[in-house]
Amino acid sequence: MVTICTLLTLVMAKGCVLHHMDVHNVFLHVDLDEEIYMKVPPSFCTTQPNVVCKLIKSLYGFRQAPH
Repeated sequence: MVTICTLLTLVMAKGCVLHHMDVHNVFLHVDLDEEIYMKVPPSFCTTQPNVVCKLIKSLYGFRQAPH
C-alpha cells in the first residue's frame, strides 16, 4: 500500500494523468514450445486468401482461462 500511495503522490506532484484499469482475469503470454497457428482476425487486411498466423507466445497461459 505504501508503494501505491507513493506512486499516487508522484503523479499528483508532477501533474501527470493517471489511468485506472480493473483486471478480473490474468493471462500469461508465455513462449510456446510447439508450433501453433490461428486464423487471421477479420479486421486484419490481407491480399492472400489462405493466410494463417503463427503464434510466438500463447494467448492464454492458464488452462482454465476463458475462451
